[in-house]
Amino acid sequence: MKSLKRISCITVVTCLLYLAGFCAVFDVLGPPARTAQQWIGPAKRDAGQFIDIGGVYEYQGAGDWAYRVFAPCCQAWLRANGLD
Repeated sequence: MKSLKRISCITVVTCLLYLAGFCAVFDVLGPPARTAQQWIGPAKRDAGQFIDIGGVYEYQGAGDWAYRVFAPCCQAWLRANGLD
């Protein structure tokens, strides 16, 4: 029972750190970002590779690690904002 409690605590802490990382990398309350083909999630905080196209950011990068690493959170964010 003690090991189950330890495993559950580690799982909860890991999930919370993952969500905190998502909130640190992305502007969660900001506008959405998209590529030419699809919505990709919220705009990143360092919006250097984005072009403002009127309330939406278009991503001009070749491929970004943040959108791959945080793909589940980006998909949930898109669904919550009605863009998926």
